[in-house]
Amino acid sequence: MYKKKIILAWLSLCLWLLVSGTTHAQTKLIDERFEDWTQADLLFEDALNDGAGTGLDFSSLYISDDEINLYFRIHVGREIQIQEYEDLLLFIDIDNNVNTGVNFGIEGADFIYEFGERQGTVRSNNLIYDVFHNDIDLVTLPTVSAREFEISISKSLDIFQGSIQMSNTIRLAFIDLRTNGDRIPNNGSLIYNMSNSNPADLPYSISKINEDHIRIVSYNVLRDGIFESDRQPAFQRIIRAIKPEIICFQEVYDHSSLQMAQLMEVFLPSSLNELWYHSAVSPDIIIVSRYPITRTASSDGNGIFELDIDGTITVIANAHLPCCGNEIDRQREVDRLMSFLRNSIAGATNIPIANETPIFIVGDMNLVGEARQQETLISGDIFDEQLYGADFNPDWDATPLEDIRPIATGRPHAVTWYNPSGSFSAGRLDYLLYTGSVVEVSNAFALNTDGLTDVERSMYNLLASDTYTASDHFPCIMDVDLDPASGISDSPIATLDFRLSPNPCASYITIAGIENFGPVDRVNIYEATGKLIKVEVGVEIDNQKIIINTHSLSSGIYLAEIIRGNNRLTGQFIKE
Repeated sequence: MYKKKIILAWLSLCLWLLVSGTTHAQTKLIDERFEDWTQADLLFEDALNDGAGTGLDFSSLYISDDEINLYFRIHVGREIQIQEYEDLLLFIDIDNNVNTGVNFGIEGADFIYEFGERQGTVRSNNLIYDVFHNDIDLVTLPTVSAREFEISISKSLDIFQGSIQMSNTIRLAFIDLRTNGDRIPNNGSLIYNMSNSNPADLPYSISKINEDHIRIVSYNVLRDGIFESDRQPAFQRIIRAIKPEIICFQEVYDHSSLQMAQLMEVFLPSSLNELWYHSAVSPDIIIVSRYPITRTASSDGNGIFELDIDGTITVIANAHLPCCGNEIDRQREVDRLMSFLRNSIAGATNIPIANETPIFIVGDMNLVGEARQQETLISGDIFDEQLYGADFNPDWDATPLEDIRPIATGRPHAVTWYNPSGSFSAGRLDYLLYTGSVVEVSNAFALNTDGLTDVERSMYNLLASDTYTASDHFPCIMDVDLDPASGISDSPIATLDFRLSPNPCASYITIAGIENFGPVDRVNIYEATGKLIKVEVGVEIDNQKIIINTHSLSSGIYLAEIIRGNNRLTGQFIKE
């Protein structure tokens, strides 16, 4: 059994925090993990059992910030769905002036947000403005019920007449408005001084970092939108940018898998000896693949597919679970799906799964309610054992599946769904799960074109609006190594502190933090338009650094690409 090795964004960020030497207040990945929070971020510890019996019982509040966002981690004492709990409010005196705002909750509160009502207010110049999640870039994770949450809001609050920026010192309180409800702090407010630290570079690569790895994508295309003439150009740019080899689509109701394969042929034409294989499960599941799809099965309309990936038999479950408040049917479908996999491992279905076969479960899971459904999906803990049989450990080393939690590009949030005009704030509805004992994931992300830099969009021929135009779900991408025992992993994502400095630069740029990357074949420099303008070969690493002469470059934004074999690292820099 191979040693389980997870190469994920949160690990890379933790390494970045360790070696960067910056102050404790900085970017936090909002990803349900909490590993990047430290004791230095703890702002207040509340006494236990001081909340009302039917309300919340706060125990701890952590806080951090960077130039863009304010981050919270709060333990509420009992399991709630934060976007449904109508009595949890956040009060902030954003201008640190007790004479402005209102004296409800804390003195001078200019900003009030009611999480369960999914709206808030901002007071400015004696006027009150309604604000919603899209006005404050609100993210709360997990999307399912929990006792502890990570929260991110923008420091710039949009109102009808523009925006209001939080001051460098704020006062705040979290309050449960139920009768005798708990609050943090117990009286008055807490003071927080902003660090305004630089946002952390997020660890993902739009291009594969190892060309030998297989790129698998899960994408809900919102009711056949990929076939609609006004949305299809956005989809085409997205598919061409991410270059998937296996795509698991959801919400394709009115088109066949053959039609989808033909469309992919237009988007990504096959070369010699290539084609797009395809299969479907009614009502809306389609998979297209560069590799043969040898068997197909259905579980409540969720597809289970067997693929032959260069001789490695692989099983992919592509699921679309019931939406919204349909807790009963969603749990039933999860139970049935996991029992199908358990029975397949026992050889009792039409897709028998041999020992150490790579298994993936991907799709739009619509996990917006009770956390119990997420637990079943990841750990194999069947809810209704009388109907669906015993629990089982879905990974080959008798552990739960690995849950990637892909970070959305350009944002420190593991969100995969966003509708700026909808009632609910961004959430994690789409999942990428896999058997980590036999598979390694070298790179993963959810593509949000609005979060990309101009340089990145130019390089990949994308528009800022593309993902929002295409669907309310982001495409979720993972690059996988199906044979991690064949050699040393070439993924540098979790082991490098890749840095470009000084940035902006004048006559030279130093590339540091690549000591674990290995010998460098060449360094490419691209203009913002994506044009390759400079190639450095035979580069020497001196004291674990590479120095590139930039004297001849005009002022502007550039991209440096460091290449070794099939591996590559990219970083943006500015020439003054």
